[in-house]
Amino acid sequence: MSDTQNAQHEGSYADYGNLLTCLAERQKECPKGVALKLERKKYLMLQFVYPCSGKRNSKSCGVQFTIPGIYEALDKAWKVSDALKRFQTSSEFWDWYNSEILKENKIVNDLKTYREIFAEIEDKFFNGKHRNTGRQRERDVTKPGGISDNKSFHQTYSVYLERFTDLDKNPTWEDIKAVWENWEKGTKSFKDFKTVAIAIAELCPDGEKLLKQIRKVDAIQTKFKDKQSIALDDFLNWYKQSSSEIPSLTRECDRITRESWLWVASMCVMYGLRPSEVAASLNLTESFTKDGVTIYPITDKINNRECTLVIGEFTNFGSSTKTGLRLINPVPLKHLWEQLKIRLPLLPKYSPKPDSKPECIAGGFDGKFYKKLKSYNCPVSQKYAFRHLYNQLLEMSGIGTPIRSRLMGHSETTNTSTYKKRRNLKTELAIINADNRQPLSLEIAKLQIESVGI
Repeated sequence: MSDTQNAQHEGSYADYGNLLTCLAERQKECPKGVALKLERKKYLMLQFVYPCSGKRNSKSCGVQFTIPGIYEALDKAWKVSDALKRFQTSSEFWDWYNSEILKENKIVNDLKTYREIFAEIEDKFFNGKHRNTGRQRERDVTKPGGISDNKSFHQTYSVYLERFTDLDKNPTWEDIKAVWENWEKGTKSFKDFKTVAIAIAELCPDGEKLLKQIRKVDAIQTKFKDKQSIALDDFLNWYKQSSSEIPSLTRECDRITRESWLWVASMCVMYGLRPSEVAASLNLTESFTKDGVTIYPITDKINNRECTLVIGEFTNFGSSTKTGLRLINPVPLKHLWEQLKIRLPLLPKYSPKPDSKPECIAGGFDGKFYKKLKSYNCPVSQKYAFRHLYNQLLEMSGIGTPIRSRLMGHSETTNTSTYKKRRNLKTELAIINADNRQPLSLEIAKLQIESVGI
């Protein structure tokens, strides 16, 4: 190597050494959380925690590895530090970074993943209130209502969200469509997934196109399960037959078990209760007092002649009731009260395992009721068949829609729409029968009297 070449060689290393020295000094001046880093000995990068992933990575800052470039990179490090504190979303930050740091002018997608969106959906749900009672939802399953709220979230969202396999991807129409196809078109699940898909798209800052694709899907429910109904005499015949078998049962525990579940069935018919609401009754054997008013036990024939029942907000195993605290009177056919022994409370024992899933705990009482109905050869297995019978018996007794709706804890619209879909034909005939017609309103009665010349 010639003397001239040797000098040039030594000079190039001297210049590179100066660059490294300058870089080391400027690295000490970087803001907390943002660092200057040299990669592959020639690329100057900024290193910081990415807002979209929470992981520390390096990113080009658009300058060359020169003395002026190092100072420019230091200036950009401070700008990035300020921007990380200022922007609320990853999309806003990266838009700014590409424009101000890389001097590009293009929009990038928000890097929000399914995982992040699902977490937001869950937080929004549990930060909300119970639809019917207005109670603040509870995430902790050890606190009142937590079991039911977690069950509700599972049924509304989790059963659908669990079908997404890669949670670190950004939402796409292809992914959503593929998951949607798990359910048959026209079913309730297919319809309900549309609500979930819209919730996902609405949390994507660039989700307008995705929303349009989702909303175009026809998700109207066209396929329904057969809804069972039962007439009063059919229920009474089954109750009598099932009760008559109790003495023949060998073990006392079996006799008590059958008697207790038959009592629950009677309460569902006479009060229109959901099975688990029986486990939320507050005055079966003790008085209930609120606002200075006392409701005596249903066992007290003297002080509670109408057999008024108080349903609380929570069951004795920790789940919440659908409609919260309310008062209910039974069907005003007192001979049935004695026949079905509603004044002789016998609540079944139900102790779910502590490590059971919330949906299993909350639905366990109703599940056992369903199994008992089948094992006792009941004509129906759907719990709501008894609730619908209650509604028809009230109507047959001349109780109008407003009071029926209040007793059942739902709106008049629900009573005149949903409950008309499960009317038992035999009971319907009894309602319109002349001997069981509802009382006429005063104005109609006057018109009918006048029409015959009185």
